[in-house]
Amino acid sequence: MNDIDLKRIFRHVVTEGMDPTPAMPVVVIDSVAQDSLSERVVAAAGQLQAVFDGQPQIVAVLVQIDGIEIGVATRSDYPPGDLSGEGDGGGATFRTGEGDRASLPGWSSRYHVSAHTCPQCTQTVYTTAASPPKCPLCRLQTA
Repeated sequence: MNDIDLKRIFRHVVTEGMDPTPAMPVVVIDSVAQDSLSERVVAAAGQLQAVFDGQPQIVAVLVQIDGIEIGVATRSDYPPGDLSGEGDGGGATFRTGEGDRASLPGWSSRYHVSAHTCPQCTQTVYTTAASPPKCPLCRLQTA
C-alpha cells in the first residue's frame, strides 16, 4: 500500500488542516492487522484514544502508521464520532453508541500506552506496541 492510499484510509483518525510542530509528541501505530479497512481504522482510533486517556497532558500528536506520517490527531476529536467516510462515497457509518461499536465510559482495557524517548533528539514517541518503536525523526531505536 502506498503513502497516498494509507493517508486516505486513515484520514478519519486525524484532524483535518492541522500541521505538526517540531516539539509535538509522536504516536507510532503498528500495522493494524484486521479483516477489513473499516476495522483497521477503528483499531487505530482505539489506540489513539488510549494515548489520550493515558497521557492527560497531551493535546495533540503526530500520527504515524506503518512508518508513514498520516497527520495530527487532537484530544478534542477523541472519542471520534464518525469513522465512516460519510460523504466520500463509501463506507458504513460508525457513530459512538451504535450497535457493536458502542463505547463505554472509562479507559481502554484493550490498549496500553508506553512512552519512549529517542537517545539522540529526545523526541517522545508513544505506542501501544509491545516493543519500542524507532524515532520517526532520527530513525534510531527509542528506549
